[in-house]
Amino acid sequence: MVSYESSQWDLILELVSSKLGITLMPKMIFHKQNSPNITIVPLKDPPLLWRLGIITRKGRYHSFALKKLLEMLKENPL
Repeated sequence: MVSYESSQWDLILELVSSKLGITLMPKMIFHKQNSPNITIVPLKDPPLLWRLGIITRKGRYHSFALKKLLEMLKENPL
């Protein structure tokens, strides 16, 4: 089995469109593409959960806007 990883959704979609593989992707990305060669097969009861976070460099300057964003996210986590 060969696997490929990329953060470039357009490249991944082109590989799928060219019959060079399959992919898992957020539904919203699928709806942004316009290839007639690609179809969606929804997962039944997907066990996948997205846990997102903010990563900053330790000891670096944080702008006022970043500090306020971090405060807001700590007060109101999603």
